[in-house]
Amino acid sequence: MILTSAVFIPLLPVLLGQYHPTPEVLAMAKTLLYWSIPGLLLFWPRSNTLPSTLRAANDTLYPSVVSLAVLWIVTIGLGYVLAIPCKLGLPGVWIAMWASWAIRCIIFSVRFGSEKWLYRALTSR
Repeated sequence: MILTSAVFIPLLPVLLGQYHPTPEVLAMAKTLLYWSIPGLLLFWPRSNTLPSTLRAANDTLYPSVVSLAVLWIVTIGLGYVLAIPCKLGLPGVWIAMWASWAIRCIIFSVRFGSEKWLYRALTSR
């Protein structure tokens, strides 16, 4: 992820230039990409690999319910509130994405650390 970001950032103007964007769109795309990279590095890997790990250990209901709840409440709900009533627009949606990744990270780390999922993994064999 770090290597991909390190390669992608310097190439950003060239890659975005392929779409012939207006200056406003180019500025917004750069801003959003710079905003998304730290979240992708800090939260996204763990928030997406831990639920897969739990599902592989036969703990399927918990990750599914948490993922759906966080999607609807945080990503969509908070994204709407930040984008429209708070007038942050598209950056507000990305802030909500960061928040959802961070919340999923915390919830799934706690679940994994509690080892409650081990019971399901052991009883399924």
